[in-house]
Amino acid sequence: MQTSLVELIGQVRTVADSITTGSAEIVSGNVDLSSRTEQQSASLQETAASMVEELTSTVKQNADNAQHASALSANASKVAHEGNSAVTQVRQYNERDQR
Repeated sequence: MQTSLVELIGQVRTVADSITTGSAEIVSGNVDLSSRTEQQSASLQETAASMVEELTSTVKQNADNAQHASALSANASKVAHEGNSAVTQVRQYNERDQR
């Protein structure tokens, strides 16, 4: 009976050691996973910040270009009206001159 008890204690000790080893491996895996998750999170934040910065710059450039296009359009419209007025005046002058 004493031999059985010694064997049983030895088996319990072996199982306990296995559990300790398994637990240590799980802890190590969790630490590794946590580290990789933090690295990915930092990389994702950096990428998102870069994309927001680039998008902001693009939107500002588009707004500036739209303002410039609007100013050019307004100027072209003004020149067209002035040209129309000049043509009208020339036509009126020609009509008076032909009478």
